[in-house]
Amino acid sequence: DMYYGTLADRVRFFKESNEGIRIMCRAMEDMRNQTLKEGMKEVALRMLAANKYALEEIVNISGLSLHLAVSQRLLTEDKLPVYGRQGMRCRRKIFDAS
Repeated sequence: DMYYGTLADRVRFFKESNEGIRIMCRAMEDMRNQTLKEGMKEVALRMLAANKYALEEIVNISGLSLHLAVSQRLLTEDKLPVYGRQGMRCRRKIFDAS
């Protein structure tokens, strides 16, 4: 009974108090944002695999940072077909600019 009472108190706090509601709303927003970001990473990986888009296009379409897009490209570069490896030119251009 003690554990259920404690659990009931915590549930009541998150459902009925202003602070608890604020905490739960923030947690839900964080989960939503994380899911969206993971989805955009998947989109970026598919765009990289299609080998039809420049990194700048992937950044603009997915909303990911250039750093994240480059790291995704480096992670998937070994999986790209040999005829589709244009990464060296793009990578040099990107890293020389920073």
